[in-house]
Amino acid sequence: MEKRAHIETLAAHPRIAAAWQAQHGRPMQPADVDAMYNDFVPLLLAVLEQHSTLIPGLNQAIAALQQMGIHIAASTGYFVEAMELVRQAAARQGYAPEFTISANQVPAGRPAPWMIYRAMEATGVYPPQAVVAVGDTVPDVQAGLNAGVWTVAVAQTGNEVGLSEVEFTALSPSEQEDRVRKARNTLAAAGAHYVIDGVWDLPRIMGKLNERLSRREVP
Repeated sequence: MEKRAHIETLAAHPRIAAAWQAQHGRPMQPADVDAMYNDFVPLLLAVLEQHSTLIPGLNQAIAALQQMGIHIAASTGYFVEAMELVRQAAARQGYAPEFTISANQVPAGRPAPWMIYRAMEATGVYPPQAVVAVGDTVPDVQAGLNAGVWTVAVAQTGNEVGLSEVEFTALSPSEQEDRVRKARNTLAAAGAHYVIDGVWDLPRIMGKLNERLSRREVP
C-alpha cells in the first residue's frame, strides 16, 4: 500500500485504535496520521538501503523470464524518493526492471490496480491475461485480481513470514514449515492463482501459465 494509506489502515485496526485512545484520550485524527507519516519518511530513507539486498535466486529467475520474452516491471508502495534508493541498490546487484512505478505516482496504491495498468502501458503488454502480478502481501494479490491479471504470491521470503534470511534459517525445520504454511494459506485465501515459496520458482509457474493461455484460459 501507499505508505500514508498504510499508516492510516494500521491506525484503524481495533487494537491500535484502542491503544491510541487510551494514550491520548481521543480518537486518531488525520493530522496525527500526517505527523506519523512525516516522521516515518526520514527514518525510512535513512535505513532503506541497508535492507535492499536481493532475494537469493532473483537474478537467475529474471534471466530465465527474459529468455521467454517476458517484460519485467516493478511497482512499490514507497514514494518516489524511496523507490529510487531501492532501484539504485537493485541495479548495483544486477536487477534492473524495464519500468518502475511508485504508489504516489498514481491515484491510489494497492489494492487498486493503477500501478499494474501503468506498467502494462509502459511495457506495451496486453490484454490482462498476458500479465502476471507477483507479490508477497494480500494487497498485492488484491491489486492483481482487481486488474484482471494472473496473480502469483510469494510466501517464504515475503511479508507474511516476515523474517530475514538469517532469522528464518535460525528456526527449526518444524517452525519454518509452520510459518510458511500459514503464509501460503493466507495468500491462497486472498485469491492468488499460485503461491510459491520464492521468486526462484517463477519460471516454472510461467510455464504453467503459458500452457493455460494456450488453452485460452483467462484469470
